[in-house]
Amino acid sequence: CWELKRFLLDSSRVSEWTSQGLPEDSNSIDSAILATRPNCRLSPRWPLCLDPQGQACRWIRKMAKSKGLRVVRALDSHSLLQETLNTCSSVGLPLLVMDCTAELPAVLEILLTAQPSLSAPPEDEDSGAEQVKPESTEKDFALYLATSHHRLQLPAKVALMVSAIDFSVNEKSLIEYFLRSVARHGSPSAWDRLSTSMKSVSEKHRELKTLEQQMFL
Repeated sequence: CWELKRFLLDSSRVSEWTSQGLPEDSNSIDSAILATRPNCRLSPRWPLCLDPQGQACRWIRKMAKSKGLRVVRALDSHSLLQETLNTCSSVGLPLLVMDCTAELPAVLEILLTAQPSLSAPPEDEDSGAEQVKPESTEKDFALYLATSHHRLQLPAKVALMVSAIDFSVNEKSLIEYFLRSVARHGSPSAWDRLSTSMKSVSEKHRELKTLEQQMFL
């Protein structure tokens, strides 16, 4: 059957993500692909993770930890949000903003609506804060927005700049989880051998990809 990961992802990356805490069901993997593809210079849409079970935030924390991930909450003080956002955007660090609501902090709205491919930022913003402009962001900067709500009714100007990605557990995810649990507990030794083999294959794929890239340098 058709799978998104077959076109946009290699097996080594899937194994890496699952080892970092991402659930192995197809919905979680597809959502992770959509959440990691946006780039501040190639796409104006940042991911808004609908994460009622908290699994997306746990995975993002581990996945981006080695890249210097900074974590803040939407209810933090304006000065802390402003300082953290300026630092991450200028240095090129990933930023996770948790506990987002329908009313995002002003500093985030400024960033989201100040994309070069759309119209200029709103002129009625009088917070006095220094605006974070796309031209000042490093290419490695990544923004992850997360909420514990199943859905958010965002203002139209902000909704146009984010991609709502559903990380919530659904019936299909539960079925896949229970099937894996049955297989894991039914024959632990066979499952361990399978996991070891898959990890080995993923590492070989990663090495092969590295060699291919080096050949074309």
